[in-house]
Amino acid sequence: MSVVVIPVLSDNYAYLLCAGNEAWVIDPSAAAPVQQALQTHGATLVGIAVTHHHHDHIGGVAALHAASGAPVSGPDDPRIPHLSDPVNDGDQRPFGATQIEVWSTPGHGQYDCSFLWHRPDEPLALFCGDALFVGGCGRILDGNAEALWHTLQRFKQLPDDTAVYCGHEYSAENWRFAATLAADNPAWTAQLDALQAAGAQTGCTVPSTIGQEKATNPFLRCTSLDQFVKVRQRKDQF
Repeated sequence: MSVVVIPVLSDNYAYLLCAGNEAWVIDPSAAAPVQQALQTHGATLVGIAVTHHHHDHIGGVAALHAASGAPVSGPDDPRIPHLSDPVNDGDQRPFGATQIEVWSTPGHGQYDCSFLWHRPDEPLALFCGDALFVGGCGRILDGNAEALWHTLQRFKQLPDDTAVYCGHEYSAENWRFAATLAADNPAWTAQLDALQAAGAQTGCTVPSTIGQEKATNPFLRCTSLDQFVKVRQRKDQF
């Protein structure tokens, strides 16, 4: 079982979940890179999952569905093309010897969801779209601040070793913003400096972990909705 990180567009990530010779894809922004990854890994696409309706997360759905016939799972939103499997909070979908669990995680958008991959003897893998980023969280678009706050609080309850696979490579900017809040906290600043150095070397900062995000992500460090709103507003102007 493995997760293949697929860079797409300018800063998006799609993810190929491989179990044996079968695969699911999460948030396929474009079809061609996913098809290349399937070929490279000798996998057959059996599931397409999307976290929300934005074009940079669904741009490859139509072509992948046409080529494979794989069902399309996602929130019950008419803006998602070829949606054949609308999912709700707590739903589970079998995938080989594993399970993919659905969480409703609104806030960035009204209908957003995330997918938790339960793998035997391995940490959970969270595919959270634009709800949570490495070092940040999504802008509030057609969702609302209270919903996003509750989504992030829910993520914080996951085990610290849960792998976090987000929808964009925004980490460098997110860490620069976090550093403006951490100026009087040497331990936090040191962690951010280490992450910046590692990220500059690799260029790809996924996956993170819930433990890392709880320690370094300013939005997960907020202790109240009011504080979260103020930090989100400050980040919007950064």
